[in-house]
Amino acid sequence: MKQEIKKIGVLTLMLLVIFSFSFAQNSKGNVRCPKKLLVKVDKIKKGNITKYKKFTGSFDFERVSIVSPVSGTVTEVKASENNVVSKDMIVLILNNGLSDEIDKLDKNIKKWKRILNRRKHWKVRSPRAEAQAERNIKKYTNLLELKKQEAEKYKIKTPVGGEIEKLYVKVGDTVNEGETIGIIVIKKHMFSSINISEKDKSLFSGKEEIEIVSIEDKKKLNVKIKDISGEKIVLFFNNESLTIDSPFDFCFKLKEKEYKNVVILPESFVKKSANKYFVFLLGEKKTFLGLLKKKVAIKYNILVDDFIDGKYVINPKSKFSEQDLLITKVIISPMKEVSPSHCMCLKDGVEVKLLKKIGKVSLRKAEKKKKVKKEKKEIVKKKKEVKPVKKEKPVKEKKRKEKKKIQGEKIKILGDRFGLFLIGSNFNINDEDFGNFYERSKNLLGAELDIRIMYGFHIWGTVKKYEDNSTTTYYKKKTTFTIHPNNIGIRYVIYKNKYASPFVGIALNMFSYEEDTPELVTTGSASGYAFDFGLFIGGGIKYVEGIIHVKYNSVKDTVGNKEFDMSGVETIFGIGIRF
Repeated sequence: MKQEIKKIGVLTLMLLVIFSFSFAQNSKGNVRCPKKLLVKVDKIKKGNITKYKKFTGSFDFERVSIVSPVSGTVTEVKASENNVVSKDMIVLILNNGLSDEIDKLDKNIKKWKRILNRRKHWKVRSPRAEAQAERNIKKYTNLLELKKQEAEKYKIKTPVGGEIEKLYVKVGDTVNEGETIGIIVIKKHMFSSINISEKDKSLFSGKEEIEIVSIEDKKKLNVKIKDISGEKIVLFFNNESLTIDSPFDFCFKLKEKEYKNVVILPESFVKKSANKYFVFLLGEKKTFLGLLKKKVAIKYNILVDDFIDGKYVINPKSKFSEQDLLITKVIISPMKEVSPSHCMCLKDGVEVKLLKKIGKVSLRKAEKKKKVKKEKKEIVKKKKEVKPVKKEKPVKEKKRKEKKKIQGEKIKILGDRFGLFLIGSNFNINDEDFGNFYERSKNLLGAELDIRIMYGFHIWGTVKKYEDNSTTTYYKKKTTFTIHPNNIGIRYVIYKNKYASPFVGIALNMFSYEEDTPELVTTGSASGYAFDFGLFIGGGIKYVEGIIHVKYNSVKDTVGNKEFDMSGVETIFGIGIRF
């Protein structure tokens, strides 16, 4: 018997060494693309799309300059900034409006009028002197009229009505002829000048008005096309009601081209290489003498007519059939999907696997329902097999006898209350999508604690760590997936023996997981249940004990809109101490 116990111990140690070696091998990074790419597909549809030419600009109030018609010195200012003025209102006066020269001419006229009056009343009249006086009066009168007309130029007036925005001069300043001395803003009139190309002119042909949108408040306005000349277009807005009190930026668009009943594809579906465009369609490839078929990706070259708002307009010469299915998504991990244009593993002829059917019915859901039903049947079957064992009377009688035997013994059968084991575990994950990127079956190292409480019942728990390093299918960078499949439960020892004691148990699974990719880190946790049965192995060596048991884990979680099934059968071998 001792030799058999030693053999069992040696076998257990060998198994632990094998699991440890397998664990070290599996933990190495595995750079590869999946054998089959999980993909989503959709029907190629036709539709209508319009291309618009967008323009932007700024509307501002009309402004008119106040220009001096003559040179001179500012002697009087009759208005100030922000004053509202009407047309022909005097703003300022130069050189006192030539008032000194006008006064001098006026005095000369009065002087010669007095002389003429005296000559006419002399006793001896002089026709010659009277004629001279009349000539001087006429001369200075003509000069006065001319001077008054000239003086009007020195009274600078507003060319239009509006609001004085700027005045650049003050009393005492010298002004040159043609110099701008102020600005009048007309808030009732707003203008905008936009640069356009020769090609764009045709877009405005036959239009008198266009609709614009204010960028700030999204208000829509109708404005008139005032002029199109050269490479500019002038727009006018009548602000007679003064609803707009400040300049504003705007935009508008005009129809440039319209496509009808054409294939339109998002940019993410199309790949580009050397100025050539192509997409990937779902196809079939015959294998094994043409008897079997498998789904593959087919590279299909296309012609592009236009690119509008992130979408390609496909030329009708790129003949698509109504039965063609376009690959729209590639699943690169259980928690992430990318577009075809970003997946480097998607190549011509690569084998693919459909994630779901076209339309509303999901193949994955249907398959998972079948699996769940099958698992439930297996669990119910195991329960039925376990329950009758617990109810067998002979087993209870044996337990009582064993309890009597161990009373008074210094070393109790299978040790005492606490057991601590180093375990090797073959851990399996059912999730089909998970298996396309990571190892579904993996050997783990961990620890297990078992505490005897009463009447053959034990509390037990395990701590393990699953980790698999791989690379993303298109980044070619390392990605790490980690699961901590921990559990705590209760088990019942059916029959105690110092060499082998069978037990059954249940447990609460508490799984936490993390996927660390170059793009993002996804973490989560989930709980479930487990069914367990196995053996405690005693070798007659004080404090030393072995354990072998099989556990079925049932743990599921939802990541985004996908179900992540971490259920599976787990086989555990361990050796430890009982104290």
